[in-house]
Amino acid sequence: MASDRTSPRSSSPGRRWRASRPLARLTAALLLVVATTGAQALPERFSAYYQVTHAGLTLGEAQVEYRQTGPDRYRYSSHTRPLGLAALVLRSEIKEVSIGRITDHGFQPIRYEYDRSGRKAREAELRFDWNRMRVVNNVAGNAWDLEIPEDTLDRMVSQLQLMHDLANREQDLVYRIADGGRLKEYTLRIMGREKLQTPYGQLETLKIVRLTDNDRRATTFWCAPALDYLPVRVDHREKDDNFTMTLRDTSGFAVELAGRAQPGLGTGAALAASLTSLP
Repeated sequence: MASDRTSPRSSSPGRRWRASRPLARLTAALLLVVATTGAQALPERFSAYYQVTHAGLTLGEAQVEYRQTGPDRYRYSSHTRPLGLAALVLRSEIKEVSIGRITDHGFQPIRYEYDRSGRKAREAELRFDWNRMRVVNNVAGNAWDLEIPEDTLDRMVSQLQLMHDLANREQDLVYRIADGGRLKEYTLRIMGREKLQTPYGQLETLKIVRLTDNDRRATTFWCAPALDYLPVRVDHREKDDNFTMTLRDTSGFAVELAGRAQPGLGTGAALAASLTSLP
């Protein structure tokens, strides 16, 4: 039972362009690996680099970076871009950032920004007003103001929340995400453990499936406890197409990389201590 946290490849140009949408959705799925007290598992700073493939071809790459910017503040960003021949077709890059507060229950967003360049360029910004319990968004002059519950997240910070929650207890989870003028609910179910080959060698992972009523779309995540539950692989099925995002490199985790010790950028001790000094 789920527990609620609050209690391109084708000769057709048209088909190649349609592949850009699943690429963006796969990246969003990574950010919505949408897994309580203490963020003690996370380093004070880390980054991860992923490769996106489809039908044996490399479509693009995604890089995420987290850093603790103050005793109880965080910044989490991502940059997704196409590579190789895909770059000639997709011609679009996506940048996202979430800035907010570290709390006793994980992460609380204050501002979220989205910037897509190239074809169909788009910008969006969400501002969370926790005194009024509302989120305000302005996209191309179209604003919306939405009432939100206290556990609401943005698309970016949901991955951090997952890592935090799984470190405290491995269980099915439900998340509410402010996106597109409404609250979207995501339910994740743990399917068991699997061993996957990673840059750190073979690691045990937790296999997680996002439940959906749409049988034409499915997303599966593999999160590694040894990397503080960072996703090491994400599979996304869109109709008859399958896309995969695979971890290729990281920094900031105190584990052995390719047989040698990788220097960590910090431990979670200071982060855990910061939770007791909130304003």
